[in-house]
Amino acid sequence: MSHTNETRAPSAWQVGRIVTAVREVLDRIAEQDGGQEDAEALFEALAAEGLPAENYLIRLGHAIIEAERLAEDCHARMKVIEARRERATARAAAMRETMAFCMNLVGLRKFKSGEFTASLSEQKFGPTIIPDEAKVPDDYLIIRKYPDRTKIKDELKAGVVLDFAMLGNPKTTLTIRTN
Repeated sequence: MSHTNETRAPSAWQVGRIVTAVREVLDRIAEQDGGQEDAEALFEALAAEGLPAENYLIRLGHAIIEAERLAEDCHARMKVIEARRERATARAAAMRETMAFCMNLVGLRKFKSGEFTASLSEQKFGPTIIPDEAKVPDDYLIIRKYPDRTKIKDELKAGVVLDFAMLGNPKTTLTIRTN
């Protein structure tokens, strides 16, 4: 199979092969040139390995787009599954209430079948109900403290010296826009 005309996203095996080839080429360039690797030498070495640079970047770009679409599809599917789980949980709770009501209505405290045993019991205490949370005194509140990273970053970017924080090194970001 020719690598030069291949434009679809590579398989995981093919991506692994490409990454391995790049690492090997970079190692060879580093040994030959005393660590002075440049893009042109890398692209020439890749072409000699049957992996032209342009094709490598195209295939990797396709792989990134495909992986990001898969991640989006998984996220959308997870939302659907979460909604389904919530409906099933609500349905089970409604059926549980119905069964408890029916057992209570006929005075049945325990019911046994071949597959399960259902029994009614009284809780010692009901749930804690707080009609107006604004009226709860501070002694009964849990206050969670955490750093305001946005404010800290804004201060550091403005040149304010903070002895408890510093800006990290910026990261390079790859942006891919599909046509």
